[in-house]
Amino acid sequence: MKTYEYENPNRVALTEELRNAASKNKAAIWAAVAEKLSKTGKNRCEVNVGDIAKNASEKEAVVVPGRVLGFGKIGKMEIAAFSFTQGARKKIIESGGKAMSIPDLIKKSPKGSNVRILG
Repeated sequence: MKTYEYENPNRVALTEELRNAASKNKAAIWAAVAEKLSKTGKNRCEVNVGDIAKNASEKEAVVVPGRVLGFGKIGKMEIAAFSFTQGARKKIIESGGKAMSIPDLIKKSPKGSNVRILG
């Protein structure tokens, strides 16, 4: 029996916004995020805050084309993601960091400067 993934209209709109930002700003990073975000649910990433802390510096923003989970410790970092668990959002904010949406990060850094993709 075939199953069909529910097309989340928010995810579809965000993917389109990322592709437009990539084209408009000549920033390949947003096209790469759009590609990762457009994958089926079982192939989309989930990243723990502890993994983000290990693989990125506090000087760069991190974009996760999927969900951020709350396991681990994190420093003061700016993280943009498609979604956050409640625990992850709480840990990021309590550490002095910022949990934001991907469109907010596009507005902040249209060219994708100092942005790292994790996931």
